[in-house]
Amino acid sequence: MGKKLGLLTGLAIGGAAAFAAFKALTPQKQEKLIKDAREKIDGMRDSAIDYAYYATDIVEDMRDQIQKRKDEDDHYSDLVAKSQELAEKAKEKAQGVVSDVKEKLSGKDEEATDDENDDIDLDLTAEDVADKATLPKTEDVKAAFKTEDDVKVEVLEPTKPAAPKK
Repeated sequence: MGKKLGLLTGLAIGGAAAFAAFKALTPQKQEKLIKDAREKIDGMRDSAIDYAYYATDIVEDMRDQIQKRKDEDDHYSDLVAKSQELAEKAKEKAQGVVSDVKEKLSGKDEEATDDENDDIDLDLTAEDVADKATLPKTEDVKAAFKTEDDVKVEVLEPTKPAAPKK
C-alpha cells in the first residue's frame, strides 16, 4: 500500500509542478508547447496505426503460408495414396508371376530328380534367358506397371554378356 501511495503522491506533485511551470510560460511559448505535444501525439497515433496494419499484413501472410502448406500436404497425401495403389498392383502381379514360376519349377524338379546326369548350364546367353518361358515378357511387365502420367516405367532388355577377359 505504501508504494501505491508514494506513486500517486509523486504523480500529483509532478503534475502540479508541470502545470505551474506551464502557466509561468508566455502565451506564445504555451501555444508552441501545445502544438509540439499535439504533433508528437499525432505522430505516435500514426505510428500505432501503421504498426497495426503491419501486424495485420503479417497475420494474413502467415495464414496464406499455412493454407499453402496444408494444400501441399494434401497433394503429397494424394501422391502417397497413388504410389501405394501402384505398389499393391505390382505386388499382386509379382505374386502371380512368382506362383507361375513356382508351379513350373515344381514340375521341373520332379523331372530333374529322375535324371541324375543333368548339369546346370552356367554359360547362358542373354538370348537363352530371354527365350525361357519362366520369364515375363516385356509387354506383361509394362502392362503390370502401366500408370498415369505421374510415373514413367522403363523396362530394360537383357543384353549379351561381355566377352571374358584374357
